Amino acid sequence: MPSLITPLLFHQGCVEPSTVDPPHLKSWWEEAATKIAKQEKRRFNAMVIYTLWNIWKERNRNIFNNAHESAMQVALRVKEDIEQRKRALAWGGGNIAGGIV
Repeated sequence: MPSLITPLLFHQGCVEPSTVDPPHLKSWWEEAATKIAKQEKRRFNAMVIYTLWNIWKERNRNIFNNAHESAMQVALRVKEDIEQRKRALAWGGGNIAGGIV
Protein backbone atom coordinates (compact mmCIF):
# COMPACT_ATOMS: atom_id res chain seq x y z
CA MET A 1 0.00 0.00 0.00
CA PRO A 2 1.78 3.17 -1.15
CA SER A 3 1.93 6.21 1.03
CA LEU A 4 0.10 9.37 0.04
CA ILE A 5 3.36 11.18 0.46
CA THR A 6 5.45 8.84 -1.70
CA PRO A 7 5.99 11.51 -4.40
CA LEU A 8 7.05 14.00 -1.75
CA LEU A 9 9.35 11.45 -0.13
CA PHE A 10 10.81 10.70 -3.55
CA HIS A 11 11.47 14.40 -3.98
CA GLN A 12 13.14 14.44 -0.55
CA GLY A 13 15.27 11.42 -1.53
CA CYS A 14 13.57 9.04 0.91
CA VAL A 15 12.35 6.42 -1.56
CA GLU A 16 13.67 4.96 -4.77
CA PRO A 17 12.08 6.01 -8.09
CA SER A 18 11.04 2.40 -8.75
CA THR A 19 8.61 2.54 -5.79
CA VAL A 20 6.66 5.49 -7.19
CA ASP A 21 3.76 4.00 -9.10
CA PRO A 22 0.69 6.27 -9.57
CA PRO A 23 -1.70 3.44 -10.51
CA HIS A 24 -1.13 1.99 -7.06
CA LEU A 25 -2.20 5.28 -5.50
CA LYS A 26 -5.53 5.01 -7.29
CA SER A 27 -5.96 1.42 -6.07
CA TRP A 28 -5.04 2.43 -2.52
CA TRP A 29 -7.50 5.35 -2.59
CA GLU A 30 -10.35 3.20 -3.89
CA GLU A 31 -9.66 0.44 -1.37
CA ALA A 32 -9.28 2.83 1.55
CA ALA A 33 -12.51 4.62 0.64
CA THR A 34 -14.44 1.34 0.94
CA LYS A 35 -13.39 1.18 4.61
CA ILE A 36 -14.70 4.65 5.42
CA ALA A 37 -18.24 5.14 6.70
CA LYS A 38 -20.56 6.57 4.06
CA GLN A 39 -21.10 9.83 5.97
CA GLU A 40 -17.30 10.33 6.18
CA LYS A 41 -16.37 9.52 2.57
CA ARG A 42 -16.59 13.11 1.32
CA ARG A 43 -14.37 14.28 4.16
CA PHE A 44 -11.88 11.47 3.49
CA ASN A 45 -11.80 12.17 -0.25
CA ALA A 46 -11.33 15.88 0.37
CA MET A 47 -8.38 15.20 2.66
CA VAL A 48 -6.76 12.96 0.05
CA ILE A 49 -7.34 15.58 -2.66
CA TYR A 50 -5.91 18.40 -0.53
CA THR A 51 -2.89 16.25 0.25
CA LEU A 52 -2.24 15.30 -3.36
CA TRP A 53 -2.82 18.87 -4.54
CA ASN A 54 -0.21 20.19 -2.10
CA ILE A 55 2.28 17.50 -3.09
CA TRP A 56 1.75 18.57 -6.71
CA LYS A 57 2.27 22.24 -5.78
CA GLU A 58 5.48 21.31 -3.92
CA ARG A 59 6.69 19.51 -7.03
CA ASN A 60 6.01 22.64 -9.08
CA ARG A 61 7.76 24.87 -6.51
CA ASN A 62 10.74 22.58 -6.76
CA ILE A 63 10.84 22.48 -10.56
CA PHE A 64 9.91 26.07 -11.43
CA ASN A 65 11.18 28.05 -8.44
CA ASN A 66 13.99 25.79 -7.26
CA ALA A 67 12.39 26.06 -3.81
CA HIS A 68 12.19 23.11 -1.45
CA GLU A 69 9.95 22.54 1.56
CA SER A 70 10.10 19.77 4.11
CA ALA A 71 7.38 17.15 4.36
CA MET A 72 6.22 18.87 7.56
CA GLN A 73 5.88 22.22 5.76
CA VAL A 74 3.79 20.60 3.03
CA ALA A 75 1.64 18.88 5.67
CA LEU A 76 1.07 22.28 7.32
CA ARG A 77 -0.03 23.67 3.95
CA VAL A 78 -2.55 20.83 3.67
CA LYS A 79 -3.87 21.66 7.13
CA GLU A 80 -4.09 25.37 6.25
CA ASP A 81 -6.05 24.59 3.07
CA ILE A 82 -8.51 22.43 5.00
CA GLU A 83 -8.95 25.12 7.66
CA GLN A 84 -9.48 27.75 4.95
CA ARG A 85 -12.17 25.55 3.38
CA LYS A 86 -13.91 25.19 6.76
CA ARG A 87 -13.89 28.96 7.26
CA ALA A 88 -15.22 29.57 3.74
CA LEU A 89 -18.11 27.16 4.28
CA ALA A 90 -18.89 28.66 7.69
CA TRP A 91 -18.74 32.23 6.36
CA GLY A 92 -20.99 31.38 3.42
CA GLY A 93 -23.70 30.31 5.81
CA GLY A 94 -24.24 27.08 3.95
CA ASN A 95 -22.70 23.74 3.54
CA ILE A 96 -22.50 23.66 -0.25
CA ALA A 97 -20.17 20.68 -0.30
CA GLY A 98 -22.17 18.42 1.96
CA GLY A 99 -19.86 18.67 4.93
CA ILE A 100 -16.65 17.83 3.12
CA VAL A 101 -14.24 19.23 5.63
